[in-house]
Formats: sequence, C-alpha cells, structure tokens
Amino acid sequence: MDLISTSSPQRLQPTLVLATLSAGFGSAFQYGYNIAVVNTPHKVLKSFYNDTYYARHGTSMDEKHMLLLWSCTVSMFPLGGLLGSLMVGGLVDKCGRKGTLLINNIFAIVPAILMGVSKAAKAFELIILSRVLLGVCAGISYSALPMYLGELAPKNLRGTLGTMTEVFVIVGVFLAQIFSLQAVLGNPAGWPVLLALTGVPALLQLLSLPFFPESPRYTLIQRGDEDTARQALRKLRGWADVEDEIEEMRVEDQAERAEGRLSVLNLFTFRPLRWQLISIIVLMAGQQLSGVNAINYYADMIYTSAGISAAHSQYVTVSAGVVNIVMTGVSAGTVEWLGRRLLLLVGYGICGSACLVLTLALLFQSAVHGLSYLGVICVFSYIAGHSIGPKFQNGTNTGESGLGVTSRAPREVVPPPHATAALVRPEEPAGKEAGRWLEMPAPPWPSRTQEAWGLQFHRVCLIGGAGAGRGPPRARCAPLALCSLPSRSRPLCGED
Repeated sequence: MDLISTSSPQRLQPTLVLATLSAGFGSAFQYGYNIAVVNTPHKVLKSFYNDTYYARHGTSMDEKHMLLLWSCTVSMFPLGGLLGSLMVGGLVDKCGRKGTLLINNIFAIVPAILMGVSKAAKAFELIILSRVLLGVCAGISYSALPMYLGELAPKNLRGTLGTMTEVFVIVGVFLAQIFSLQAVLGNPAGWPVLLALTGVPALLQLLSLPFFPESPRYTLIQRGDEDTARQALRKLRGWADVEDEIEEMRVEDQAERAEGRLSVLNLFTFRPLRWQLISIIVLMAGQQLSGVNAINYYADMIYTSAGISAAHSQYVTVSAGVVNIVMTGVSAGTVEWLGRRLLLLVGYGICGSACLVLTLALLFQSAVHGLSYLGVICVFSYIAGHSIGPKFQNGTNTGESGLGVTSRAPREVVPPPHATAALVRPEEPAGKEAGRWLEMPAPPWPSRTQEAWGLQFHRVCLIGGAGAGRGPPRARCAPLALCSLPSRSRPLCGED
C-alpha cells in the first residue's frame, strides 16, 4: 500500500479547531502564564514575604533570607516541571493523551486556590508549594499536549498544529505580562487574583475537553478499539472514508510490535536512531545555550542604558512580548511552506547576528552616541529570531515561549514506536532550572572587560545552525510510520 497517498483534501474541521483550542488553552497557556506571572510584580510579592515574616518574628527579613525565599519561589517551578516530565510517559500510555490533560488540571486548580488564599492566610509558603505543583502541571502538559495535537492532526497539518503549543504558551506569557502591570493586577491589592487566575483555563478545559475525541492512534493501537478510533477520525476529518489512516496506524502498530518499545534510557543505545538522537540533542542544546537567558535577564539594563526609565521598561517588555507573538505567528503560518530546517537556519542566523552586534554596541556605547539604542534593537531582533527557530525563553523579562520548531523534532524525527520515550524531555525543565539558578542570585551587569559575553552565544548559534543544516529531515507529507525507515531510504516527499 502507498502510505503517502491521500484520499481527500485535508482541511481544518470545526471539531479539530475546537479540540485544539480547548487543549491548548488549558495546558500550554498555563505553562506560559505561570512562568511570566511572578516576574513583573516581584517587588510586591517580596514585600508580602517581608510583612509576613515581620508579623511572625517581630523583625524584618534580612537580604540573604529574602534572596533564598525568592530563589525558591522562582526555581520551584522548573523543578516541578522536571518531576512532571518524568511522570508523563506512564500517564499518556495508561490514561491516554486527553485523559492525561484532564488529570493534569488538578495540578493547576489546587495551587490556584492556595495562592488565592495565601495573603489572607498570611502564608508565603503556600505560594512556594503552589509553584512546585504548577511546575508539575507544566512538565506534563509540555509533553502530552504536542503528542495529543500531533495525533489528532491530518498529515498535511501536523506542522501547523505543532506550532499551536508555542502559540498558546506565548499568549499565556503575553497576558501574564499585561495582567502583571502595576496599573492592572501587579499591585498589593491585586496580586492574589493575578496568581489565582491560573485556575480559570483549567476549569474551562475540564468543562470542554471531555466533549472531544481521544487520540485516534491511541484508541486504535493501545486500546484496540477500532470502531471508536474510526468515529473519532470521521469527526476530526469531516468525511466518512478514513480507512487509509486506519491502515496507516495498523502499519505503525506492526512496526512497534516488530521493533519493541524503547525506554528513555534504552533510546540512547539504540543504533538505528543514533543520528536522529544526536540531531535532537544538538538542537535542544542550542535552545538552552544560545543566550536567551542572558538576553532576557539583561534586557532591562540594556533598556536603562538607552535612557528608558524603570517605570516605562515594563511597557517595553510588553512590546517585546508582542514581537514574540507576531514572529511565532509567522513561524506557525510558514512552517509547512518553508520547512523546519530553513526556519531553524534563519532563526539561528538572526540570533547569532544579534548577539554579535549587541556585543559591539555594549563595548563602544560610551564612545559612540546612539549605540545604546542599537542594543535595544538587537534585543528585539534576538527575540524575533528565537521565536522563528530555536524557541526557548526563560521568562525573566520578555517571557517564555516553550515549544518551537526545535521541540517538534522528537515527534517528527523519532518513529512512532518510540515517540513516548522521545517526548519525555526532562532536559527542558532541567534547562530552565539551570537558567533560574544562573540568574539568582542576580549577576551584576557585565563590566567592560566582560561585555564580550555575547560572543560565546554567537558561537553557540553558529553550532546550532550547523546542527540544523546537517540534521535528518522529516518528510512533510509522509506518515509518521515512515520515520522508522533509515534516513537515506525515506521518500523525498517535501523534505525539509
């Protein structure tokens, strides 16, 4: 049977659109919102910590104690993400993709309640505990959602729906930045509501997602329920003849039974997937080490050096969030047309160039008038480039976006029998954890002899671009089953 043939024009159907909105808003949106929500109002939250400590002990909290508590508040989120990412493999196999997303809402609703009452209870410990639970929620959704959307989508829309995860993450970041403004909820009276709003998307998902189908592939292959899988495909595709996709899933099942399923550890020793695994590691490392943590952390200081006041820098941060959203939309709309590889190359190229020019601007801004403004342009350019390709931001200033072209690689490069192992990505929350600890305690603004730090990120971007250029392509219109073929024997059908 020709696995590449299609029987009908594959368009977005209302059921597929609504299922994507429900799943994304209740999962990826949470991820972005909770990364960014504590950044802008950090002074207000620290004041609450200090007032609570004073009420208990009759003395103000010293600076080291405050730094420790705030470091815990921020870093507990990625630590929870690490735990959640390790849980997701078993959950998606036992409870299904949709079932995992529904269960995951527990880790959003409970902390929303705890944070909402923390001020009345005068217990900042509730915020720290809630950050761990929210991290678990993010770690689970970060892997389960792309898997769910990828298995709902028809072949020609997998790339587009794959970008929906990052779109919802960035929308969550952007709304968190808006709500966190001092004039909105980022003030002493509004911060409990600001933190508790994370429960709203979870409640909406609990009410809406049960009306949409489970992943047809999971239903057919892992549950063995062919009739339900066929009904789900008909709802998602909008036509009755879905036998080609059913047969394609059976081929995937046969490949899975023939090869056996790999665990996360065994994946590293499986020779047929060695090149794919190396490519994924290089691309993921490029995400983490391309300089986004430094760019985000020092963005406010770059704005200040350009003459932007502290009161107005929060609005510049929101503007950076707009750039993030727009460029992610560009990536989402062009990924199937331009291909993953080209977007990665362009993204790394922009990031590397921005790091190089930013370094020169910082070195000579005191000697050449106007170069400080060039630094601001470089920050925005870097954000745009990272949104197009590498797509990893840590949420300190411009927010965090999460999934991008790079993070779809495990789903599109590793064959379906081993997709669960490949999609368990502890490196993602672990990378954020490292980023948080690198930033706190906050390093000082680099001195003149240290301002060349952008050069090392420029080199990492070059390496990441080289890895993207040499990585194995994914055939855009080929079924997932064809990923199990060696790279040289895959069909050249719209390769990226």
